[in-house]
Amino acid sequence: MIVHNCIEALARIVLGDAMLELRRQGFLIPLHTYDEIVLCVCDESVDNAKAAMLKAMTTPPEWMPDLPLAVKIGTGKRYGDAK
Repeated sequence: MIVHNCIEALARIVLGDAMLELRRQGFLIPLHTYDEIVLCVCDESVDNAKAAMLKAMTTPPEWMPDLPLAVKIGTGKRYGDAK
């Protein structure tokens, strides 16, 4: 149980860093879960948002540069469509 809690805490730190970076870039984050970030963008900005999300979610923290990170990015007009 301790290992699981440590992994979840690390995931939250990585997610928080990604959200801060996306906000710095001006993206609106209306929702997030323990392992997801939802952005709200216009149709013309989807490709830019996907690229920003990929970079933000796969950049390891400075204090753990070898941390392997991966992400699946979905898009849709509604949250359920993006899954």
